Amino acid sequence: MTYVRLIPPGATASELLQSLAGKLGPGSLGIRGPDWVYTLPEEGEEPYRLRAPVHALLGAHSHEGALLLVCARGLPCWTGDRGETGPVLPTEGAAAGEAFELISGRIAEVRRRVLNDHHAPGSDDIRIHAAALNANLDRFSKSRYTLDADADGWWIEPFGQRENASRAPLDGLEFRATDSQIVLHCTGGAACIRPSSGAPTSRLALDLYEDAPVASMRERFEAVRRLAPTARERAEAEDAEAERLAEESRREQAGEQDRLLDELRQQAEANAAEAREDLAQREAATEAQEPSAEPLQWHTVEGAMEGAETEFNLAPSRTGPAVPYELQLDAGTVLHVRLAATGFDPHLTLYSPDGIVAHNDDLGLGLDAGLSYSVSETAQYVLLAGATLAGATGTFTLRLRTETP
Repeated sequence: MTYVRLIPPGATASELLQSLAGKLGPGSLGIRGPDWVYTLPEEGEEPYRLRAPVHALLGAHSHEGALLLVCARGLPCWTGDRGETGPVLPTEGAAAGEAFELISGRIAEVRRRVLNDHHAPGSDDIRIHAAALNANLDRFSKSRYTLDADADGWWIEPFGQRENASRAPLDGLEFRATDSQIVLHCTGGAACIRPSSGAPTSRLALDLYEDAPVASMRERFEAVRRLAPTARERAEAEDAEAERLAEESRREQAGEQDRLLDELRQQAEANAAEAREDLAQREAATEAQEPSAEPLQWHTVEGAMEGAETEFNLAPSRTGPAVPYELQLDAGTVLHVRLAATGFDPHLTLYSPDGIVAHNDDLGLGLDAGLSYSVSETAQYVLLAGATLAGATGTFTLRLRTETP
């Protein structure tokens, strides 16, 4: 039996909603323009509201003792004042027996009336026509079938059982009706109605209760057929727009990351320059304190990392690309080395014939590397001007000097 027996004769949509006061827990349900509005009182604050388009709300359902206001096709239709969205709105109303039937029936009847009275058949929104057709079938179909549609086709389903739905192409069905029955025929007699299981069929009969608005239902059905190409174009346009916005968001995020990396790189280079200046000042002060000694000469080598250098062991637990330089060092001398770079984090490593004898990543506050090594044996050494990251590119300046204590 449909919910018609639960609708008081002559009751308006407003009166039907008012009759639900107190039956949805502390919340109240109303209609504001094209939307459902569910209002929850909040102590000491403004009421909190959630909204859903009239056509998008399927109705009230019971699940594990809870009364749920469920969106059509499981799509998110509820939006709260704080921006949250969802396909289901739980309430604290009765979820079983006569009370549940009364609540769900009156919500469905209000939805049907609003769709029929306030959404003209001349609308170009296929979702409105499909929802109005579905609402009328919900009330007047003895067979308890609903007929819904989206851009991909018709959904013909036992009430609330999408998993058992049959599908049919939007332009493949014809609407034939009497006062007591609707028959959905496939165009040309083809078996276009495809159930979830079993063989396809060419027709489906839906028995109606009396006073069913057959003419209005036919008009909505034909509107859905007429708007099918527009619905497909709209769906494709919405998908394309969503992809465009997603790509734009990805580009903005990538640009922000590049900007932050540039700021970090500039700050690191500024710190390195400051550290170099500080080191030069301290070295100059040290040399000035020994006026009798001959000035120690720095030998400078300019070089570059091109991203394809051989990788070496730069430290016992680190590898990286490097440019090698051979040095002949005498026992008893002290080797001083400084390495500054632009575009990468430099690393110094000194090899004796026996392996690594000294290495350094950051000498001071900046990224420059530096080391001093007291030579213990006369031999051929290898100095690596390296980078801490593979594939590094940029230029570098290597400065060396030796002294005898």
